[in-house]
Amino acid sequence: MPRAIFIGGTGSHVGKTCFTLGWARYLREQGEQVQVFKVGPDYLDPHHHVLATGRPCINLDMVMMSSSHIRDLLGHYGLGASVILVEGMMGLFDGSRKSEASSAALSKLLEMGVWLLFPGAALSHTAAALLKGMKDFDPLVQYEGVIFNYVSSLRHANLLDQAASTAGIPFLGALPSDGSMSLPSRHLGLALDEGTEDRIHQMASHIGSSLDTENLWHAMPSYSLPALRRRHKLSLAYGSPKRKILIARDEAFSFLYEANVQRLRDLGSLQFFSPLRDRVIPEGTDLLYFPGGYPELYARELSGNWQLKEALQRYHAGGGHIFGECGGAMYLGQGFQDENQKNHAMVGIFSFQTKMIPRGMYLGYRRIRASWGKEIWGHEFHYSHLVEVESGEWVDWD
Repeated sequence: MPRAIFIGGTGSHVGKTCFTLGWARYLREQGEQVQVFKVGPDYLDPHHHVLATGRPCINLDMVMMSSSHIRDLLGHYGLGASVILVEGMMGLFDGSRKSEASSAALSKLLEMGVWLLFPGAALSHTAAALLKGMKDFDPLVQYEGVIFNYVSSLRHANLLDQAASTAGIPFLGALPSDGSMSLPSRHLGLALDEGTEDRIHQMASHIGSSLDTENLWHAMPSYSLPALRRRHKLSLAYGSPKRKILIARDEAFSFLYEANVQRLRDLGSLQFFSPLRDRVIPEGTDLLYFPGGYPELYARELSGNWQLKEALQRYHAGGGHIFGECGGAMYLGQGFQDENQKNHAMVGIFSFQTKMIPRGMYLGYRRIRASWGKEIWGHEFHYSHLVEVESGEWVDWD
């Protein structure tokens, strides 16, 4: 039976991801098989979790997934793991509407204990009041302990230990401020670079030298994985093995949910390709999938690969099936204008072009009512506008 813990925080930017990365890598270096899950529609943190654990990171989202599907994902991907870590999003009680679909709500659904990551900088006993407020806000949330981050000294740590005791939440340790407990970021979140692997190792070392890791180990309770429903299996090839699905994946296109990739694998044979480097589309391709990513950072290379752009135009004209989302849709449009007002010609299948708006972020869940009556949920997160080429008018969504 694996040990499991839910890692929540008092808000965003309190160090949840860096702590999860460091603790996961520390445990892996001790020989544990660590499976990480990430709450919410996050493409970026899971990339880092894969590096830390060597296993796929799976998103769990109470808005876009049913409760039974979430349990199935946990049960399926948790098999073979000795440790399960679930990293929360934003503050523990921040949800799509008040605390609905929040990290706290998911911890209760999974019946999993919580470690609260608390930023201790410039606080002492006031932390007791804040902790007590969180504990009393929802008595059904099971706190297994609190870890204070950004602590300045041993004396400061002792004061925070007293605050945790007053609030009635076990004190699991204090992490001193350290430059290794950070990652570079881009406008959509954390960035991957050549130094990420070394950073994760440094995070593990910092946690190992700063915290009582044996105490942390025992503060992760044993956990019974949800049983998979008999009628629900996540890895069966329902589709024809002759169906060929091609997915764009390289530095420009990397925002992929592992569960979606697995579902496509169930429907046929998968092959990945690079719009940056490949020049042709393999014969017999039944579906092309262009996910999101950072195409704006590789605009010159994508625009210059005219062989693939022409191949995509021919594929589309011949009735080929193409699905593009976010950055993938941008690439399939007429072109886009980068933050320096420079225009780059793209594939030209869609009639719109894209303009980057560095200071105008669009964020939130969106619901689509399909023509056949079904509601489909998605997530919007971008710094761009679409412009219709013919009218020159902005295209926007509520």
